[in-house]
Amino acid sequence: MSECTVLHVEDDKMYADIIRRALESQGFIVQHASSGEDGLRRAASADVILLDIGLPQKDGFDVLEDLKDKSDTYQIPVIMLSRLSSKEDVDQCRGLGCAEYLIKTQHSPEDIANHVRRILAGRAV
Repeated sequence: MSECTVLHVEDDKMYADIIRRALESQGFIVQHASSGEDGLRRAASADVILLDIGLPQKDGFDVLEDLKDKSDTYQIPVIMLSRLSSKEDVDQCRGLGCAEYLIKTQHSPEDIANHVRRILAGRAV
């Protein structure tokens, strides 16, 4: 798999750095956005997007909806990566078109990188 770009939209800088290191160790190029608005501006250049829900300016639900409504970003797989774990949150994200919903506390950084790799491998088929 050629170098793929992952956009991680996350306002927790320390967590974003941990995820960035795990992804880069597996050969991914990682871009970071710390707000929903910044994530939307950077999204078109990504191969896959990791998206938190609790973001400043525009939350992850709104960002996901905007991504799936735009012609230049609707096809980019979005993996929701959040601390929120209610069935309602998961169902809402799935209804808006996310490829996967991962709960931060249930997945190691390496596991998250493997999910990204699997989503991208499925997309290349």
